Order: sequence, then C-alpha cells, then structure tokens
Amino acid sequence: MSLRAATLLENLVAAGHPGFRYFLAQAYEDAGNALARLGEREHVVAHMRRATGVYENLAAEDPGYRDLLARASKALGELLAGLGDLAGALEAYERAVDLCRALLGEGHGAVRADLRRALTAAATTRGRAGDTAGSLPLAREAIGLADLAVLVDAGDGTDVPPDLGQALRLMAVTSSGDEAYDAAERAAACYRRLDRETPGTWRRALVLTLVLLARRAAQTERWRVVADAAEETIADLLENAPDDERAGQVLPELLDDYRTAIVRLNIPDTRLAYAEAALRRLTWPPATIPG
Repeated sequence: MSLRAATLLENLVAAGHPGFRYFLAQAYEDAGNALARLGEREHVVAHMRRATGVYENLAAEDPGYRDLLARASKALGELLAGLGDLAGALEAYERAVDLCRALLGEGHGAVRADLRRALTAAATTRGRAGDTAGSLPLAREAIGLADLAVLVDAGDGTDVPPDLGQALRLMAVTSSGDEAYDAAERAAACYRRLDRETPGTWRRALVLTLVLLARRAAQTERWRVVADAAEETIADLLENAPDDERAGQVLPELLDDYRTAIVRLNIPDTRLAYAEAALRRLTWPPATIPG
C-alpha cells in the first residue's frame, strides 16, 4: 500500500501539484518502513534518500520543514551506519546536527532531544571511523544537553538517562585520564539507575560499563574501584559469555586488572581463582590466562 501511495503521489507532483510533496515524503518514509520489515535495507535507504530530498526542497522554500528534514537525515544516517557506510552516515548525522543547532538557536526548544541524539550518533560514527579527536567535542556537547535536560526540562521524558548514559560511555571510550574515568563513573551511575527502574532491561549495558569503569580505574590506579567493579560483574560475564561475544572479549582483561588490584590492595583472591578456572572451561576460543 505504501509503495502504491508513493507512486500515486509521484505522479501527482510530476503533473504539477507541488502541494502533495509533503505527503510524498511521508509516503516514501512509510514505504521504507514497510521494506525494512521485509529486511530489504538497500531499498529502505533509497526511499529514505527520496524522502530526505523532498524535505530538503520543502525546507528551502519554507524553513518550517527543517525539523522534519533533520529527523529524516538522522534516520538516513542510522540506515547507512547499519550498512557500514560510515562516511554517508556521518554526513547525514551532521546535517541533522546543523539543522537542530540552528533551530535551537532560534528558540525551538522541542528539538533539544533530537539534537543530543544526533550529536551522540555523529560522535559514535566518528569514533567508529577512527576520528577520536572529532568525536570528543560532539560527545561533550551531547552530555551538556542531557545534563541541562535533567536539571531544567522535566518534560523531556524518561529518555534523558539512556541518552546521557550512551553519551557518557562514548566519552569514557574515546577520552583518557581523569576525564575518561569520570565519564565512565557517571555512565555506570546512569545505567545502575535504569537497571533499578526496569530490572533486566539495562543489565548488560550496566555490566559492560562497569567493565569499562574498571579499565579506566586501573589506568588511573584507583584499585578499590577496580576490585569493586570486577566483583560485581564477574558472575554476569561468566554466565553470559557462552552466548555473548562481547562478554567473552572483555572478561580476560577485567581479570588482569582485578589481579593487579588484589596485589595492590592485599585482599584475598578466591573469586579471581574461581573466575579464571571458569573462564578456562568456557567454549569460546581459549583466552590466555596468566598462571
């Protein structure tokens, strides 16, 4: 139905009825969503590009369409990122960022949430492309907007803590030193709150963020934090590692940091010995465990 509607509207616009262009853009988006449910991602991208092009023409004539162009650009970025086209995704995300910044500067506060998500997406994509220096300012801006929403914009809904946690985790990954540690600590606090409010939903994010916190704590010689994070996460990681590749990847490094913390703090190592033995028994490709 969506594809037929798009074809009909294309014909109307081509016949000289420009008033139908907004509905044509909507039809392209609807057709893309229908194709996405069928797993035809390349065709989804084609329809979203068409929708974005129509919104771009509309926004050039009427700036009131810029918010729709920004949202379509971000959606296009997500599709391209999923296909591995990081350059195309970044271009789309940064167009969304520029549009939202302009709208926010003109007093359109409703785009603040869209802006912080577009910033986080752009920062993540720059990080994936190896541009850490370009990623950090975007992540900092996203964190600033999320912090502001927590303080003054109660109407921004419950989406703020997940957005803030994601941006802080990105900062912890891409920065270094105390800045990285502070970001990891705050991200862990965000995910811990979310895990309390909706048990189970955010547990994996919390565990992986605590592992990152342990790594950043080890790099800044906060050994008590390393030990606490390791003791909280080891059981989860061991349980999930057979089915969760990421859990299996991070566990050996966490145990290395935990081993150092045990020596530095002079505390019993019973949990470490158990974890190392359990790690050896797991079925993924063998990890190198000292000793």
